[in-house]
Amino acid sequence: MYEPEANYRHGENGPVLSRKMLVAAALGSLAVIALAASALGLSLRQRSELREVVKGHEQVAAALERIRVQLDTVSNQLAAAQSAPEPARRIPARPSSAPARRPSPSPHPKPAPSEDPRWRNLETRLSEQQKEIAGTREAVTKTRQELEASLASARDELSGRIAKTHEEVEALRKLGERNYYEFTVPKSKQFHRVGPLSLALRKTNVKRQTYEVELIVDDYKLKKKDVNLYEPVLIHLADRPQPLELVVNRIGKNEAQGYLSEPRFKTSELATRTPLNPVTPPPPSP
Repeated sequence: MYEPEANYRHGENGPVLSRKMLVAAALGSLAVIALAASALGLSLRQRSELREVVKGHEQVAAALERIRVQLDTVSNQLAAAQSAPEPARRIPARPSSAPARRPSPSPHPKPAPSEDPRWRNLETRLSEQQKEIAGTREAVTKTRQELEASLASARDELSGRIAKTHEEVEALRKLGERNYYEFTVPKSKQFHRVGPLSLALRKTNVKRQTYEVELIVDDYKLKKKDVNLYEPVLIHLADRPQPLELVVNRIGKNEAQGYLSEPRFKTSELATRTPLNPVTPPPPSP
């Protein structure tokens, strides 16, 4: 036969719950109520902490606003102090014939206003910078004068050694200091050998008295544009103690005339040359 469950008992109207099930249901209800209470307490605590955080943020914002107002006030006072005009100097009055009365000493003398050390430091720095600027200006002026003097001396020396005619070239050749090669070249794409280099005349401008030339020096090509009449073109070579000088002293429509000068001896030849023995003068007769 089928036996009824132990947790049920039969009554007049059907099965009735036993005490164990009633106690279990009561405990479950108490657990649910406890969980709801703890959740409510946690929510209240979070709300309280949120209020504390919001209150702290509001206090910080108020403090920052007070600091900003104070900074604006100090900036306005400083700007007003800097823009204030200097007090006009009083012109001392002429001394009168009547004796001046001496002011009676004040029982409580006013203390002298203290000077801000920042202004003193600023004045010191400005004074030092002005001295440095003045020294730099003097050095630049001195250097410019020296360069101008050396440039003028070099121009004078070059102008004295530039030959404008064939006769002047011969006069320079007789000095024996340099070798001179005279040339007359037409405008062409071909190179013409002149002394230790080759040159080709590309363009001439009779009105402006300028020309353009291309050179081959030690297998290297050089191009000189807008060269003036009588302007020396200096060419440096490794085996020459001084540079070569190319000078054009006549510019035509289709040709140019001039000369090339080079040092008489090469650097290697100067190193191998033995100096002449100095002649000792005879002793003076008694």
